[in-house]
Amino acid sequence: LPALHDGPSDLFDPFLDYCCESYEPTFTGADFLPDYPYLRDADVAFIQRAADAFGWHTGLGVPVRLRGSDRFGGFNFGSKLRRDAFVTRIEPH
Repeated sequence: LPALHDGPSDLFDPFLDYCCESYEPTFTGADFLPDYPYLRDADVAFIQRAADAFGWHTGLGVPVRLRGSDRFGGFNFGSKLRRDAFVTRIEPH
């Protein structure tokens, strides 16, 4: 979603800072914002913008990192499903 990253050059994607610090999958998207009260206002605004502009209400962040390396990244699979429907489908897997 290149258009999601249009804006100030200091804007970052919270996915890299918060979801790639471990090897555990993370529920992402605006519907999960109440679960992450530590997010900064800029993080919340970025995530809410993804929901408003692209319908990305829920998602699953899957980190990928080489153990012992400073390099990391991952996949953030977005969905238009709302929270309850998303959790019902994804959590069992």
